Order: sequence, then C-alpha cells, then structure tokens
Amino acid sequence: MKKFNTKSSFLLVVAVIAAQLFFVSGSMVPFTQAEEADSSVVSSVDATTSPSDETVVAPSDDSTSVSTEENNVVDSPTTSAVEESTPSTESVTTDVPVDNTSTSDTSASNTTPSSATQTTVTVAPVLTTDKSDYHPGETVGFFGSLFQAVQNVVLRIFGGTVEDENYNDTSINLTTDEQGSFTYFHTLSDLFVPVYNAVVSTVSGEKLVETTFTDSLPTDFAQCSNDNSPNPAGSCNWIGSIIQQSNSVYAEGMTVPQRLLFR
Repeated sequence: MKKFNTKSSFLLVVAVIAAQLFFVSGSMVPFTQAEEADSSVVSSVDATTSPSDETVVAPSDDSTSVSTEENNVVDSPTTSAVEESTPSTESVTTDVPVDNTSTSDTSASNTTPSSATQTTVTVAPVLTTDKSDYHPGETVGFFGSLFQAVQNVVLRIFGGTVEDENYNDTSINLTTDEQGSFTYFHTLSDLFVPVYNAVVSTVSGEKLVETTFTDSLPTDFAQCSNDNSPNPAGSCNWIGSIIQQSNSVYAEGMTVPQRLLFR
C-alpha cells in the first residue's frame, strides 16, 4: 500500500509536470510566433521607411533644386514678358491720334450741315386766279406773289385756236410791289374759249410761272309749264324747276318741251 502510494504520487507529479510543460510549451508557441510577427513587421517597416527616406530625401532635394531652377527660368521669361508688354502700352498711345482724326472728321461733318443751312433757298413765284372757271366776257382776278421786289414782269393771257376763230392773246406789263406781289384784273373776250393760259415772264422773256383756267359757256335750262297761273292754260311758261301737278297738265304719252340756252 505504501509502495502504491509512492508510485502513485510519483506518477501524479510526473503528470502535473507534463501538464505544466504542455501548457507552457503551448503558450510559448503563439508568443514566439507573435514575437516573430512583430519582428517581421518592424523589419518590414524599417525596410520601408529606410528606402522611402532615401527616395524622398534625395529626389526631394534634387526636385527642389530643379524646381528652384525652373522657378528661376520661369521668373526670367515672366520679367521679359512684362518688359515686352510695355510696347503694347505704346501702341495704345499710338492709337490716340487715330481717335483724334476721327473726331476731326466728325467735326468736319458737323460743319457741313451748318454751311448747308446757311445756303440761300430760292423760292419760286406763285400765280393764282380768284376762280377756276369763268364765262365769256367775265372778269378774272390775277394774284402774283414771291417775286422780286419792284420787279418788271409781263403777264400774257391767251387761249382759243385760229381754226375756231376764237383765238385771243393779250400781254400786260406789270411791276411788283416792295413785297414782290401784284394784283391785276382782266376782262375776257365774249367769245367762248375752252381753256386760257396765263404766263408771267421777265421783260427779257424768261418764264417765271404759269397757270390755267377754263372758260365755260353759261347755260339756261328750262321746261314748259302749261298750267301755271296767271298764265292761261295751254300757254308755255318756261321755268327752271320741275314739272308737276300744281303747275302743269300733261297726260301719259304727251311730250314736255325743254330748252337749253347758251348765253
């Protein structure tokens, strides 16, 4: 029994030791792996950092110097460009006389209308009559205006034809007043002349103005009123009004006498 206990205690101690060793060995493996992983990470970081420092620092200095040189190169053309921009200001200054020329042209164009305004406008003389139509033997009033002051002129009145034996031609010497106007009255011929012409000319024969007017025949239209008291019935009383029951007696089919007189 005592042997058994000793042996059992020995085995128990071995088992405990083995268990502890297993536990320690099992826990050490992950720890070792973790350390190896950490060391690999650190080494990788160091490896990464070291080249990056070399890559960044060395090229950085070079690139900085290059960029500095490039800046110097860029600054130099910029200065020259600014210096070259100065002639553009001179070209603008050169353009100023062109504007002055256009201004002088404008003033010249403005001067032209003023000279045109000062030009004297010639007004044509005017000749009118108091009516447009007259009867033979009637008096015509002639009115002239816008002639020269105290100007000697000739008024010629003519119309008709030789074939119709009604041609007549009359010339009158007139003198305008201080306003360049005149008034003249002329009695027409007793002969019928369809159209008259009136011309005003200078003494030398230069025509200044003309006008026309007509010479119509006076007429007298009348109808026979056969029952118009105090005239006896059946007698003809010439009237210028209409024929109606109060002044005439006419039946259907009868003829109403009418007359037209040229005076």
